[in-house]
Amino acid sequence: MDTRRDPLVTAAPEGGAAIEGTTSKIGDVIDGKYRILDVIGVGGMGVVVAAAHVSLGRKVAIKLLRSQLLQNAVVVRRFEREAKAAAALKSEHVARVGDVGRLPGGEPFMVMELLEGTNLDDLVEKDGPLAPDVAVDYVLQACEAIAEAHAIGIIHRDLKPQNLFLTRRLDGSPLVKVLDFGISKVPNEDSILTRSTDVMGSPLYMAPEQLQGVRPVDARSDIWALGAILFRLLTGRTPFDAETMSRLIARVLKDKPRDIRKLRPDIPEGLAAVIERCLRKNPAERWPDVASLARALDPWSTLRSVRPAERVVAASNRPPRFEAPARESAAPWATPPQACAPPDASVAEKARGRTDRTSRRRVALILGAGVLSIAGVGIAFSTWHAATPASTPRLPPAASTTSASTEGTRDDPPPPVEEAPAPAASLAASTSAASSAAAPTRRARPRKPGSKP
Repeated sequence: MDTRRDPLVTAAPEGGAAIEGTTSKIGDVIDGKYRILDVIGVGGMGVVVAAAHVSLGRKVAIKLLRSQLLQNAVVVRRFEREAKAAAALKSEHVARVGDVGRLPGGEPFMVMELLEGTNLDDLVEKDGPLAPDVAVDYVLQACEAIAEAHAIGIIHRDLKPQNLFLTRRLDGSPLVKVLDFGISKVPNEDSILTRSTDVMGSPLYMAPEQLQGVRPVDARSDIWALGAILFRLLTGRTPFDAETMSRLIARVLKDKPRDIRKLRPDIPEGLAAVIERCLRKNPAERWPDVASLARALDPWSTLRSVRPAERVVAASNRPPRFEAPARESAAPWATPPQACAPPDASVAEKARGRTDRTSRRRVALILGAGVLSIAGVGIAFSTWHAATPASTPRLPPAASTTSASTEGTRDDPPPPVEEAPAPAASLAASTSAASSAAAPTRRARPRKPGSKP
């Protein structure tokens, strides 16, 4: 695509601010399609920017790898693997990846959905510990995404509140998205990407086996992290804490986690027991899988299915994102939202009654037409049978229907025939009965003496 000829692209500001750690600037157009608008996040491996599609106007988030890491082949492959891992998952609780590519300098980039909201760590820092049912609901939503990942052999390995992003569905209900599969373990990958001796992740939420790096991690390492996240959401603290990294690792490996009910006495005993089992040192003593953990948390959840009508009403009340161009005349189907409100019960009942009556009337008409057709066929057959006795021999075909009864008297003119109403199907029989000349195959009716022929 020649960006010099695209007015939408050339309208991007020239000479924007440089983006730290990358060769890009605000206003640059990536891959001829995405114009960078702002920086929204900076991490150790990359930078996340907000961008807009130059043709569609759709806003996206783009993750850029830091330029100084471009020479590290392992880091580059991990970056690309993150996109593939996220794209393999279909859950609504995983941030969608829509595109990948490389900048002119060779730096890889990843195009993701742009989320509006906050991560759970910032939420706790701002609002304090969450109510038990709210915290459980958020963790259960994350469990849904992690369960799908585990089912296809992906272990996240870096679950923490910062990687759980809280946004909203169209109907306003809360939606948690799992982010950053950058150090996830994917089946059939090069072992150099996920060596057990590498300590990758956030130590505050890492399982002992991850910190030791002496055994391969599995799904139970993510279960430890989910328990530590729930601990943080409920108390505002972490299960283990220390002044230095070395002391923190030592406590995770040797000490018991804090007693959550001493930090917050209103936590139900059963819920505290679920969290305690997540944080056991021996992976074999933890919940065996995410589904088991979810079933254990379910009694404290308020997540219930929302009725479709409620979702439709909420979607109808959504504020407009942009102004549609004005038209001279609105289409007949372009009804304002207020006119699209669901009808009340009385209106629906009347409509249902009209439909029922119409259906019954249609059935009655069909049945009546069928009965009349059968009756007409029966009458025609009866008339024909009465006018043609079984002993009547077959006659040669006549020139017309009305002369069929005058066979053998062609020299004499036929007597006048009195018109009488008769069915069309028995016209020949009626004409024959009205003739005064006796056909060879019929008996003449006896006449009274003195009567004229």
